[in-house]
Amino acid sequence: MNEIVPNNRLLIAFVEVNSDLTTRADREAAELLRQHTDDLERKHEGGDAITAPAARFPMAASELFGSPES
Repeated sequence: MNEIVPNNRLLIAFVEVNSDLTTRADREAAELLRQHTDDLERKHEGGDAITAPAARFPMAASELFGSPES
């Protein structure tokens, strides 16, 4: 958790700073990642890590910095 949230926030910031180089799909994936990260942080800060709802990791986010398709 101490590494995941900051790393996720860094990835989101990269997309925001380079929005002119990203696609709409990239920006949508970054927004889903932001929602997931916010939920994850809230879930663990509240001490209710088992029952608090949280958005699952968006699979599209795993491809944010992959190589472009040919």
